[in-house]
Amino acid sequence: MALDHALYRLVGDRSSPPTVRIYEWNRPSVSLGRHQRLSGQEFDRLRTGLGLTIVRRPTGGSGVLHGGDLTISVACPIDALGIAGQSVLMSHQVIMSAISDALADHGHVTRTGSKKAVGITAHPDCFTEATRCDLVYQDGLKAAGGAQARNRRAMIEQVSIPYQRHPLPPVQVFGEGSATYDGRLASLSKNGIIQALIMRLAERLDSVLEPGPWSEGERSAAQSSVDSVEEL
Repeated sequence: MALDHALYRLVGDRSSPPTVRIYEWNRPSVSLGRHQRLSGQEFDRLRTGLGLTIVRRPTGGSGVLHGGDLTISVACPIDALGIAGQSVLMSHQVIMSAISDALADHGHVTRTGSKKAVGITAHPDCFTEATRCDLVYQDGLKAAGGAQARNRRAMIEQVSIPYQRHPLPPVQVFGEGSATYDGRLASLSKNGIIQALIMRLAERLDSVLEPGPWSEGERSAAQSSVDSVEEL
């Protein structure tokens, strides 16, 4: 997550190129939205009681349970998306439409959610609601949750796609009324989904996406993000 914080800052300075990351989590984790708060008791329950790593996203919204998902981040200057970059909703739609096409390439049709985005939801689990910035399957189950942060120079979109069942039931993490992850993508080739995501995002961003290592500046900025992170 520190790398996402760093990219958001560096692409705005033009110190890093527009970047797409697709990654997994090496341990069960919860990411909190930028303005989401936990009591000390709840923090201890999640970290000590359940053994979860807790991080804070640069983007808004509510909590996301990681460990059975694919996480995508797109960091770029505002002007890289043309007219769409001037609107939060339009830039969401550019990225989410690419993800929708990638899922459709593997036989899973999705549509955008219907609720208006309002930041932190009443429930601590982001996946209990689907806004116009999210994707849902035809049966209504949330397929992908997205959140964005932006300033005058840059934006970052972060998206979580549940891929398989999480080892911890969401209700154990977030309480009653939490979302259900049915693992419907688990039978598909993970690499195939990733390649489809790369292809579709490249189309929507009108860019050639080339793999590359992290620069020393990006690693240093990420470490600074870790060192300066606020108390959860």
